[in-house]
Amino acid sequence: MPSIIINEIRPVKAELGELARRKFSAHVASTLELPVTCRNATEAGSNVVEYTIQNVSDKAQAFVLYRGVKGEAPPYYFGNAFYAAYYGGINGKQIANYYDSIEVIAPNPANESAPYSLGMLSTGTKEYLTCFVFMVPPNSGAIKLLEGGISDCSLLIDVHAYIVMLVEVAKLRQFFSQAAIQQYVTQTGYTVMAPKQDPYVVMSVSLEALEQNIPSNEIFQKQYALKAV
Repeated sequence: MPSIIINEIRPVKAELGELARRKFSAHVASTLELPVTCRNATEAGSNVVEYTIQNVSDKAQAFVLYRGVKGEAPPYYFGNAFYAAYYGGINGKQIANYYDSIEVIAPNPANESAPYSLGMLSTGTKEYLTCFVFMVPPNSGAIKLLEGGISDCSLLIDVHAYIVMLVEVAKLRQFFSQAAIQQYVTQTGYTVMAPKQDPYVVMSVSLEALEQNIPSNEIFQKQYALKAV
């Protein structure tokens, strides 16, 4: 059972207000994504769901997870809301690191207590979208992920695990929303060690989805990365 439980939905809803209830057109399923199933993980706590992502191909695959919650949060890429908090540290623990290799090393996360990986997703502009990147072993391999703040799997909407290529490692300037971090602290009660600089500079891998018509929306404005010059 994975031990890291990401709680994003309640702070997202509080920060967006009425915009959290906006309706978006669902994206058509593609052959260039991995199958995702979900169940209510009551053994992990209340309002926790477990995603299982499977890879039936003969090589390891990297992917980004896109999903929303009906009436609570519009669809967006998992990790995009509060990556600065995950990277800086929550309650004294670093939840995520930036992935700095073009090699797909699966499974990722490597074990139940390993930090998640962040990558920079290309959406066709110079601004990269930051989110979690996961990696699944081949030949019917699978990984499981937990997410808190979701009362039932039936509320999930527009769920996609888009396969991505790891293109290059580069130095990037990472911008983030101070207001979003403060909302996260207010809603969760967690102690957050946010980066002191905005933007902060990291080495990270850029990602390109095999599916060309991927969503390109960020959940909060002014959260993106640019290549450092």
